[in-house]
Amino acid sequence: MNFSYWEFDFYLKNIDFAVIGGGIVGMSSAYHLRQKFPSARIVVFERDFFSAGASSRNAGFACFGSPSEILADVEQNGWDSVLKTVQNRYQGLKALQSIIPMAQMDGMQNGGWEIFESSESEQFEAVANQLEFLNQQVKCVLGFSPYHVGTLENGLQNISGAIAIDQEGMIHPGKMLGQWLQINRSAGVEVLYGLNIEQVDVESGSFQIRGRWFHPNKLVICTNGLTPNLVSGLDVIPARNQVLVTEEVLNEPWDQTFHLREGYVYFRSIGKRVLIGGGRDLFRDQESTLELEETDNVYQYLKNTLEKFLGKEVNIEHHWSGIMGMGKSKGPIVQPLSEKTYVAVRMGGMGVAIGTWVGQELANMVE
Repeated sequence: MNFSYWEFDFYLKNIDFAVIGGGIVGMSSAYHLRQKFPSARIVVFERDFFSAGASSRNAGFACFGSPSEILADVEQNGWDSVLKTVQNRYQGLKALQSIIPMAQMDGMQNGGWEIFESSESEQFEAVANQLEFLNQQVKCVLGFSPYHVGTLENGLQNISGAIAIDQEGMIHPGKMLGQWLQINRSAGVEVLYGLNIEQVDVESGSFQIRGRWFHPNKLVICTNGLTPNLVSGLDVIPARNQVLVTEEVLNEPWDQTFHLREGYVYFRSIGKRVLIGGGRDLFRDQESTLELEETDNVYQYLKNTLEKFLGKEVNIEHHWSGIMGMGKSKGPIVQPLSEKTYVAVRMGGMGVAIGTWVGQELANMVE
């Protein structure tokens, strides 16, 4: 379908900054570009009616890292890299809240828990024995000691131990994106939905829609795990993540979040429903994909895991998937690719935590 002259003339010409991706990083990039260039024409392009990568399809965790995750990352990447990542996550959450208050995202920051299954008592003891040293390390970048052994009082079963995580929280991702949309449009940023970018030319900063090339002054790519569809050569590995939500099964909502197995599995309540997601580490080859599909094996694993903790069978009312951007490093890629093109991608599964900060970093480097 060709664009009409009117569509081309009004929507698609004379663009100063074309931002590809309407998720949290794209919205934050557009917001911070508007602060830096108040008279520029900024247009965000989103291929779906919503943000169809991870921003509107994640589990809504506002977290900076569970103890076992951090300790495992240290073995692979060392303390300097890991502490920088934890600091970026925490500061990123503060940056998000400075723009969108928690109440406007149905958010709460009452802390979380890392739990260990009944078969993981040795792992629990090993992590618990390192908490004092871990707190000393992360306090240098957080300003407080977040981890301590505690006792759960919410009726969860088959647990050998639990570690409390202070100042973690949760949000409603849909309401977060709704706020970003309202803020940006109020600031004069244009957001166009349903336009799929088919190709980009990095050197010229051009992009193609419906077979036609368009030429903004600057091109900003914020497509996270979907980036390999547009740009080759970057260390961005797509990672599908699946999420389930039950029918109402709780007597009272939980006001804290839960993680297990180095953060690969996590659950929380949505009112009296329970959301559980993850399990990607057990199905790594299958879930390293750009296909937004749901699978029976992940569904059954997550359902069984939740039923074990709740001590009863549950009915699932929602099952969906999203695409995250991973890589050899957990840090994001925020850099120019040419004089015309910039990228802010690879959120490492922590887009809620670092996405706002990443958008700010992107805007700071644009000339």
